[in-house]
Amino acid sequence: VKPPFAFGHELAVLEQAVAKGARGVGFAPSGRVVLTGSGDRCFAAGGDLQELDAIRTTIEARRMSELGHDALDEIRYFPVPVIGAINGLALGGGAELAMACDIRVAAAHADLGLIQAQLNVTTAWGGGIDLINAVGNNAALAILSSGKRLTATEALQLRIYDAVCPAAADFGAFVTEFLGGYLSKSTNVLRDSTGFLTHSVRFANRVDQTCLTMVYVTHE
Repeated sequence: VKPPFAFGHELAVLEQAVAKGARGVGFAPSGRVVLTGSGDRCFAAGGDLQELDAIRTTIEARRMSELGHDALDEIRYFPVPVIGAINGLALGGGAELAMACDIRVAAAHADLGLIQAQLNVTTAWGGGIDLINAVGNNAALAILSSGKRLTATEALQLRIYDAVCPAAADFGAFVTEFLGGYLSKSTNVLRDSTGFLTHSVRFANRVDQTCLTMVYVTHE
């Protein structure tokens, strides 16, 4: 049995891996990074529900949120665009990871769901703010408050996904073809374009830490 506050190992590993990649990005001739999952079932698992259920104090709630933010901020502020190749389900924390990417290309079966409301909590790792930036206040409010699971088609219509691979097509080949327009650009252009966006949201994406802490405090 894990101790009550033993969560965060996977987030720390993710943060370290992305930070290591950022240090070596100057050697990447393509000037972009693709983030995807293994297989075709799931893009990324969300938070461990047992670990989340063990949170009982404001300090623990804030620490959990900070761990997630720090890990996903490494992706948000990566020096070149990060393309999320969403190969399968992205739910809860997995959806927040997908939203942290600059561009999202999805398989036809890759549903996306910021479903935290179904668990009576809010987004904790910046995914709510990322969603607002992507779809606007009204649409984001409807999605976040309902905890609705979106199909790939619905996510594309809302511009959460930038492209969806047809069900009969090879996903890897589709992603490679989609990236063709980016591969022709210089690394400096891609780095500067990414910088414009990340500096504009650096403050806003910390707001949901306070919201999550309030939810856990009042939950008791």
